[in-house]
Amino acid sequence: MKALIAKIPADLLIKRVPHIERFIGVPMRGHQGSAALLSSFLQNLWGQADLISPAEGEAVLPGMLLDLMALVFSETAPAVKDMAPSDLRRRACALIREQSTDPDFDVQTTAKVLGVTPRYLQLVFSRAGETPHGCILSRRLSVAADLIRTNRSLSLTEVALQSGFNDLSSFGRAFRRRFGMSPRAYRCANS
Repeated sequence: MKALIAKIPADLLIKRVPHIERFIGVPMRGHQGSAALLSSFLQNLWGQADLISPAEGEAVLPGMLLDLMALVFSETAPAVKDMAPSDLRRRACALIREQSTDPDFDVQTTAKVLGVTPRYLQLVFSRAGETPHGCILSRRLSVAADLIRTNRSLSLTEVALQSGFNDLSSFGRAFRRRFGMSPRAYRCANS
């Protein structure tokens, strides 16, 4: 995989794309629509860089590049671009509450459903002093604790599986860290 990184002064970009921070971590497909045009422009520009005069490079190209970027941002993720980070976090937490008992549900799945990158989702959660993985784990442990308290007929393995854990040892370690005792001791204490 190749990557071409373009440095753009923030003040110039913000003039054309207000609230640019709402696009941090939003995936853009470089093979569709205006993003394909921008991608092609950047690749051709890189391939022809030695043929462009310095005057032309300074006078014309920055404006063209910024205009193309503004077009891409105007067409990308309309629901996400208008969403404040706090709203995105609320949506992520609601999704986690609904899906956390699925053992295949993880941070990548959450980000994909919300249309952002895992890194951006982590950034949004970090503003509240947490992580998306921690939120998923906390929800799974809360479900497990409720199952232990309310359904004594379930074995601890069944509790672990029904609350979204893949194996009993990771469940036991996480449970002990959260509640200060093993799931078995928790069951005895809540009898």
